[in-house]
Amino acid sequence: MGRPSGSLRVLLLVGVVAVGLGGACEESKTLTVTGVEPSRLPSMGGDVVKILGTGFQASTQGMSVYFGKNLAVSCAIASNTEIHCQAPAGEVGAKVDVEVSFDDARKRVLRGVFEYYDPTK
Repeated sequence: MGRPSGSLRVLLLVGVVAVGLGGACEESKTLTVTGVEPSRLPSMGGDVVKILGTGFQASTQGMSVYFGKNLAVSCAIASNTEIHCQAPAGEVGAKVDVEVSFDDARKRVLRGVFEYYDPTK
């Protein structure tokens, strides 16, 4: 069965473009996460890591950063393109995902980009 004459198909793209009244368009607060510096640290954690990307906003509340299943501490948005966090402790040899999420439901994950090593070796 076909669509009735005059029907409208709607495609919703979340976080890409917002259309305002009167047909005006504006870019939304798109979140990207492109890298982690450094990409490896001692397993005891505690060192500062930079999360690189776009769409980081100082006015945003409720940001969380995870290294694998471990929550980073002392995270702060340094600019629209950098977040600084203290890496949590992790398992030696583990290559973990880094996840950045905000309370407004924006979330991005970089798979296997961070590694823990044994500082005594």
